[in-house]
Amino acid sequence: MGQKIGIIGVALAPQFNEAHANEMHLLSRELNLPVLTCNDLGLVPFKKLEQYFIVNMKFLSGKNPLFSLLNGAFLYLCVKLFERKFDIIFLPGVINSRFLNYLNLKKCVLIINTVPFNNEDKEVRIFIEKFAPKLRGIIAQSERLRDQLIGMGINQQKIRLIYPWIDLSKFRNTKPPDSEEVRILFASAPLTERPDEDI
Repeated sequence: MGQKIGIIGVALAPQFNEAHANEMHLLSRELNLPVLTCNDLGLVPFKKLEQYFIVNMKFLSGKNPLFSLLNGAFLYLCVKLFERKFDIIFLPGVINSRFLNYLNLKKCVLIINTVPFNNEDKEVRIFIEKFAPKLRGIIAQSERLRDQLIGMGINQQKIRLIYPWIDLSKFRNTKPPDSEEVRILFASAPLTERPDEDI
């Protein structure tokens, strides 16, 4: 019998069309994986959609401390209940994901596409010393990132290189036309920008 796999992450609801959300929607659909995520749903506490259970995070970082606390407690409860059902959790995100503090890291495979360059950065040091050694694995989405993680001292046995997934029913790989003109398609943008990250 195979291991049960689930996906947990922020802003992964498919209708929001963000890069990680699109990748996880494809992975969920192709491998039939349940997803727990949180997005702003207005006043609805949660929503079920396909394989997704979406928790409202409208009040999580809001100005009302009571609503923020209640929202956080409900999300934490959902995360812990979801985690108990699975042997492996795919966690798309960043090295300072809040989920790393609450999940059983031995079950977690972190999927990342960027890390700050500065190894002395506080978040990088915490990740290298506290989280990376305990993670089940790390998926780096570029060779450069894989090499950077190894250079930081992370055990290379934990790191796998898997390029970002794309939906081949929508996009076809074709030979580029013979032309001296270079064209770049801008497909996505980071949700946040940091000067020390090459997103």
